[in-house]
Amino acid sequence: MEEEARFGTLLEGELKQEFESDHAFLLHCLQSDAQLINIDAGSAQEVTQRITAFADRLIQHVRFEERTLFPWLEQHHTQALKHL
Repeated sequence: MEEEARFGTLLEGELKQEFESDHAFLLHCLQSDAQLINIDAGSAQEVTQRITAFADRLIQHVRFEERTLFPWLEQHHTQALKHL
């Protein structure tokens, strides 16, 4: 993903783990039709549950980036961010 290429190497510790875990989960869902939207891969209820899990994780990840990750990057890597 573009974010990983741009500033993923600047992260460390728990921030890096959460960032990478979220991106891996979201990417896996998007790359696998059967995981997310393929109606043939389960009942309508199962498909709805997969879409809801994806949406919930995406919302959680955006909040994490806005409230935690980006402020940390701005505080610790201001100069590097100017060159991105």
